[in-house]
Amino acid sequence: MNRLGERIKRKREMLSLPLSDLSKRVGISVSALSQIENSQYFLEKGDNFYFNSTILHSLKNIHNSPAKVLWIVSPPNI
Repeated sequence: MNRLGERIKRKREMLSLPLSDLSKRVGISVSALSQIENSQYFLEKGDNFYFNSTILHSLKNIHNSPAKVLWIVSPPNI
């Protein structure tokens, strides 16, 4: 399955469009666009997220301190 980020990156590279130029055109930061293209999202304290849990995914704490997470699955898939 082609993910949105992969399709954006492939099209941008086909057009030889630098990441910085595309980010200016669409009005988001280079960092945000890079995260979308690479399917990586960096969360900070107070952030929240949603994803389809049937799609392959992983999570990683990139800091040395423990992460506190409230995880809710709805409806429960057991």
